[in-house]
Amino acid sequence: MNAIELLKSDHQKVNELFDEFDVSEDKTIADKICLELDIHAQIEEQIFYPAAKKADESMVEHGLEEHQEMKEAIAELRAMNAVDEDFKLTMEDLRMIVEDHVEEEETELFPEVQIKMGAQLDSLGNEMMQLKEQLQQGKATRAKSA
Repeated sequence: MNAIELLKSDHQKVNELFDEFDVSEDKTIADKICLELDIHAQIEEQIFYPAAKKADESMVEHGLEEHQEMKEAIAELRAMNAVDEDFKLTMEDLRMIVEDHVEEEETELFPEVQIKMGAQLDSLGNEMMQLKEQLQQGKATRAKSA
C-alpha cells in the first residue's frame, strides 16, 4: 500500500470518529480516537517522517511539534471522565489540532513527498502497514518520536 494513501485513510477514519463523537459525546468513541491517533503518530514518527525528511525537513519538524500538542491533549483526555467539565472542550481542541495537522500534511508535505519519493512510497507504505498491524495487536514496542 502506498504510504500517503495509508496516512490519508487514517486521516479519514479519525475524522469520521470525530463526527461520531460530536453526535454522541461517547467516551468509548473518544478512546477510539485517541488510540487511532496514537498508532497513526507512531507509524509517522517511526517510519514516514524519517524518510520524508529528505523531501521537506522543516515540514517534518513542524509535524512532530503538532504531534506533541496532540499527545498532550490525548493525555489530558485519558486523565478525565466524559462527565468532566472540560472533556468536550479538550476533544474540540484535539480535533482542531488534528484538522490543522491533516490540512498541512495533505496540502504541503504529501505533494512534496510524492514528487521526491514517489518510487519509494509503496515499500514505505508496506512497512508502515506492518507496524500499524503490530501496534493494533499490541505486539510492537512504541518508540519515542523520530
